[in-house]
Amino acid sequence: MKYTNNAIFTVIRAAVLETEPNANVVQAYSSTPAKFPTVFAREIGRFTPAQSATFANAQDIYETTWEVQTISNLQAGSKEQAYKLMGSVKSAMRSLYFVETMEEPVDRTDAKYYTLVARFRRVIGSGEDMPEN
Repeated sequence: MKYTNNAIFTVIRAAVLETEPNANVVQAYSSTPAKFPTVFAREIGRFTPAQSATFANAQDIYETTWEVQTISNLQAGSKEQAYKLMGSVKSAMRSLYFVETMEEPVDRTDAKYYTLVARFRRVIGSGEDMPEN
């Protein structure tokens, strides 16, 4: 199977649901999720690295960046739940050969939710297939 947006999301979703079967795993961002815990994952950037561009403009190599947010609203243990969910995301992304480029908590003015955000990056060639897990 080729690396596609949906295929990458499906791997993330499966890993999260294995850790927390009741998690809400979505690609459409909402600042106030309808269900908790929520994991929001989507591609936030894609470009052809200058080193791989050709005169024919054949863009068969691209670099992609994914952002994942884990959001918990537990009264006690929200931080732990967010990090546990992010741990499952990290394992999934490593299995797809993504490199984590950042992770940090999101400061919120309201203390209703704990949000943790991470970004992952990878260069993908057109001849690559996703690994079989």
